[in-house]
Amino acid sequence: LNIKNTLLRYNNSQTSGYITYSDPDGLVLLEGNLITENGNLAEYDNFTAFYQSGASSMTVAYNTLIQNNTNSTLFRQNGSTADLKLYGNIIKEFSNIHQSSNSITDINCNLINDLSSISVPMSNVTEGQVVFTDANNFDYRLAAGDVLAIDVCDAGIYVPGDDLDGKTRGTDNPTVVNDLGPYDLGAYEFDFNDLIFSSSFE
Repeated sequence: LNIKNTLLRYNNSQTSGYITYSDPDGLVLLEGNLITENGNLAEYDNFTAFYQSGASSMTVAYNTLIQNNTNSTLFRQNGSTADLKLYGNIIKEFSNIHQSSNSITDINCNLINDLSSISVPMSNVTEGQVVFTDANNFDYRLAAGDVLAIDVCDAGIYVPGDDLDGKTRGTDNPTVVNDLGPYDLGAYEFDFNDLIFSSSFE
C-alpha cells in the first residue's frame, strides 16, 4: 500500500488502525501526506492510528500529522518483527506517540511535540512546535518564520518525491543554516522564491 501526496482526513474505526491497519506481511508507505482530524468521533473506539502486526513494514516519510485524536496511540507495533521507519515528519498533538513489543524501529530526522512517550532510540529528532502559515484556517504550510522545520534533513536519510503542492523537495533556503541538509520537514516544502516574489510584487 503506497499513499503519497494525499489528504487523509475524517477516518475512524472500532478497531485498532483507524488510519491504517497493516497485516503480518503488509508493506505500507506513507509519503508527503497531510494527516489531520482523524479518530475524533466519540462513537468510535479509535484506539490506535497506525497499527502493525506480525512482520509488517511501514515507512512514514515527510508527512504532517496534526489535530488527530490526542487520546489515542499514534504508532502501535504488535510483534517483535514489525518494522517502522519514521523520516522527516512533523507530528503534533499526540499524547502517546509510540508503543511496541521490542519491535524494529528507525526514527530519524523528525519534529515531534512530545518525546516522553517514545522509549526506543531516535536520531536527529527535535522536540518542539512548528510554525504554520495559518493553522487556524487549516493551512499547514511552513511559515517563513519557522526555525525548526526548514532545511533539516538530508538525502542520506530518505529521498522524498515532490511535496503536497507538487513542488520539488530539497529547495535550499539561503537565509537558514541547514541542520543535516536542505529538505524541509512535513508535507510541504517551504519555497523561499515564493517569499521573494510576494515581498516584491504584492
